[in-house]
Amino acid sequence: MGLSLDTFTEGAEVSQAFWRAAQEARARALQSARAGRTSIDATDRAKALALAAADTQLHRALVEAAAVRLMTAWEVFLGDLFAEFLLRRSAAFKRVWRLKRPVAIADETVELIVAQQRYPFQDFGKASDLLKRYLGDDLFGTGAHKIDVSPVQELVLVRNAVVHRAGRPTKQFRDKLGTRRTAHGYLTSRRPKGVLPPTQFERLLVGVITAAHALNTRAFQRPRP
Repeated sequence: MGLSLDTFTEGAEVSQAFWRAAQEARARALQSARAGRTSIDATDRAKALALAAADTQLHRALVEAAAVRLMTAWEVFLGDLFAEFLLRRSAAFKRVWRLKRPVAIADETVELIVAQQRYPFQDFGKASDLLKRYLGDDLFGTGAHKIDVSPVQELVLVRNAVVHRAGRPTKQFRDKLGTRRTAHGYLTSRRPKGVLPPTQFERLLVGVITAAHALNTRAFQRPRP
């Protein structure tokens, strides 16, 4: 599988755990809200409604955490994949820097390259440029072999809207995805009946996982189709 993909998988599993916990919080909130509406005792009613409000807030926080954690897992994966490739395929470093003699790549060398690029893996465009420079222009494929990274690009917009809350990131998120919802509302919104995965978050989760597996395979594939 590769160490980079192992680490990504662990991060994606944490994201999924956040999502499951969010659904549990939502179920408790609904149950407490029903209890509050039907309770005769005023104290019990107030307590139930307070629990419902708390679990609703927790649900929102966990949904947003799931999206941010998935994005972080992807960014770490790109950095790990870059490092793993250079450490295993030093010829790529020789090609980029036009070196004639054999060269040994150390962790410090990779760290220096990343630092000089001002830590590009939080920006998908910069990350793509850096990866293609060292791993090859055909890394993301074309035609029938093109890796679908649109879920990743969409998740970037969602993550930015969560982290920055308002202003330009939220406007970009809404304009590019054609929604007036909040990031939380978008992630939890259901897709048409019968379409799987059922929610937007689960769709993004599957898409990002699929892209990571495809990219990891293609990175070390020789020759690439």
